[in-house]
Formats: sequence, C-alpha cells, structure tokens
Amino acid sequence: MPLSNVKFDRSFTQGYFENERIRRVVSGMVKMIHDMGMKIVSEGVETDEQLEGMLKLGVDYIQGFCFSRPVPEDRFLEFLVEKNF
Repeated sequence: MPLSNVKFDRSFTQGYFENERIRRVVSGMVKMIHDMGMKIVSEGVETDEQLEGMLKLGVDYIQGFCFSRPVPEDRFLEFLVEKNF
C-alpha cells in the first residue's frame, strides 16, 4: 500500500512540547518521513506556540483547535467564509 502522508496523533504533538525524549523521536521521524518523500500532518495543535513549533519542525499540515473546534457539516461553508479561508 503506497503512502504519501503520515499523521502524528495528538499524543505525539503534545509530547513534543512536554518531553525531551519524545521531542527527539518526533524530530527524527520528521527527517525520516521527509527523506522518504512523504508529507506530515500533525493533529492536536492547540496553541500558537505549538503551531509555530510544528511549522518550524517542518510539519506540512496542521490540524487542531488552534484553528477551530469541529464544525458541523451544515455550517462548514459559513465557517470558511467567516474565517476568510
């Protein structure tokens, strides 16, 4: 099964900011994943500090409450207009 994206779940994202050992593992994973030509999605980004850290680390896509809580399907287009996405 060919892969093009790898997703870090919330525990990796949060752990990166809370634990030096996890920070080293995640940093190594980012390098390895990019060396294989894949992109990275990081979920669970909740603060501007975490957003900046993940972007600085080289994560390609960010997902989390930093942008918004989940939006119901019937409000999604309104949400995009409100936020100028």
